[in-house]
Amino acid sequence: SAAATAANGSGGAHTDESAFIIVETNFRVYAHTSSQVQRMVLSLMLRQDCVLPNLFVGTLTRDKFLEALELGLTAADVTTFLQQHAHPQVARRVPSVPENVQEQLMLWESETRRVASEAAYLYSNFEDPELYMASISNAQSLGILLWADNQQQLLAIRHGGELAACQ
Repeated sequence: SAAATAANGSGGAHTDESAFIIVETNFRVYAHTSSQVQRMVLSLMLRQDCVLPNLFVGTLTRDKFLEALELGLTAADVTTFLQQHAHPQVARRVPSVPENVQEQLMLWESETRRVASEAAYLYSNFEDPELYMASISNAQSLGILLWADNQQQLLAIRHGGELAACQ
């Protein structure tokens, strides 16, 4: 995506050699840069805490990171950007972006894929338990069963599968 390309620079090359980034384990990020472009890119993924003529200080926050995800960035894009622009002394250590920061970015990203919505029909008030169990068996065999609650005798099937389930 265009946002990922902007975040990673043009072809992975530094667009501003004075952009040296230090990432701390407390999610605080220091970027020694006077480039407006670099500051704008950093603002896409960091909460801006302080801006001085040659220093950008920001914090990786869940809310700001989720905004970056909506723009098309991924945890890998953010981590790669921070690694590619790491301060030379920080770049010598492995990893240049602390592991807890990398893992938290991946967790925040995985939160967005946790729940998926799907159109469905909910069936309830079955005449008897045998009809309920037969309906579950039929829906499973057709591959349209989404969810069932045996105690309350509730059954959810995929939208579009209701006619096949009734047969």
